[in-house]
Amino acid sequence: MKHKLLFIISFLLFSELIYGQAVVSGVVRDATTDETLVGVNVYLENKSGSVDHGVATDINGKYSIEVPVGIPILNFSFVGYQAQAQSLVTHKGQQITLNIYMKTEAGLLEGVVVSAGRFEQKLSEVTVSMEVVKVEDLSKQNTQDI
Repeated sequence: MKHKLLFIISFLLFSELIYGQAVVSGVVRDATTDETLVGVNVYLENKSGSVDHGVATDINGKYSIEVPVGIPILNFSFVGYQAQAQSLVTHKGQQITLNIYMKTEAGLLEGVVVSAGRFEQKLSEVTVSMEVVKVEDLSKQNTQDI
């Protein structure tokens, strides 16, 4: 029984040394208006490039995320703003404050085509025959609805 208890305690101590983490927290704001941004995605990518874990900023623009010891890269993304990546040097148990100012990004969205076809097409690629119906033609027909 004593050996099992000693094993469990030593395992917990060594796992804390091996898998120690740091905590990064801060506030995300708009760079031009200095207003806090709600719902900004703050996430950590692993070495393969996939998302490891992440959080979103709260109603006050604050976030707090645990990151591994070493040189993690935190990514910040929000619709309408330029995505940012911040590289950090972290040590076990360290508390880091990182405030971010995001710049707006203007971009044009492509048009959406709703069709009965079986595949997606851009509006510029769609060929359809179209006829313009004039108001006078509709009034001559005495229609109740279209």
